[in-house]
Amino acid sequence: MIIEILTIIIIGFIPNNISNIVVTVIISFVASIQVSSFRKLVDSPYATTMSTGNLRSASQTAYIAVTQKDINEAIKAIRYFIIIFSFIFGAFGGGILTLKFGENAIWYAAIVLVLALIILKIEE
Repeated sequence: MIIEILTIIIIGFIPNNISNIVVTVIISFVASIQVSSFRKLVDSPYATTMSTGNLRSASQTAYIAVTQKDINEAIKAIRYFIIIFSFIFGAFGGGILTLKFGENAIWYAAIVLVLALIILKIEE
């Protein structure tokens, strides 16, 4: 996670006249690190960079929870839906920040990652 944070901070210093493809490649690298680092939420696999698989898993676990009255599946479904809504909130917030701050919105992503790192360290 520290590599992700440092990489995003470095991206914040890339001048605007540099091709967008450079930033896209670097962001893709950061996303690949995140996908590799965070594969499970408690006992369930999930994706941190895309929501479609999480939506499928949420629907499947919710269906099992309802049809079989399985409380454990209900808890899993709730976790998946929290992730999905967090993704939506993050995308919406990122869009708003980008409209307001342009390229400088990347700094907010670094701040969020630092806060997440602090939370992870506290939980250890």
